[in-house]
Amino acid sequence: MKRFFLLLVLAISAAPSFAQTTRVTGLISDIWFFSNNFSTYNQAGDTALAVFYIDSPELLPACGDGPPRIAISTDHPLYDSVVSAALAAKISQKRVQMWHLPTCNIRENSWDFALFSFAD
Repeated sequence: MKRFFLLLVLAISAAPSFAQTTRVTGLISDIWFFSNNFSTYNQAGDTALAVFYIDSPELLPACGDGPPRIAISTDHPLYDSVVSAALAAKISQKRVQMWHLPTCNIRENSWDFALFSFAD
């Protein structure tokens, strides 16, 4: 019984952390990679970006008028893991669930990445 209440408290306390995210489920249709300052490639210390296009009606235009895509930058601690998993999902045609924040701070016309998982 104690375990049940502990799990219940943990579940309730974790719920608000996902309250501001949007989940999108579908196939990854495309992945683009580019430098944050792609017009000038000689900038030392520049971050790179990966943007994911997911074939899903749940993925709305970013921040109201941008392309329907989700961005993650190389300074994110999960960048390598997310990119690897997304490439594997695209190649194997596995459905994914990707959550995004309600902001476009990483790239002004792309949703900010939050979470990733395989849907199947």
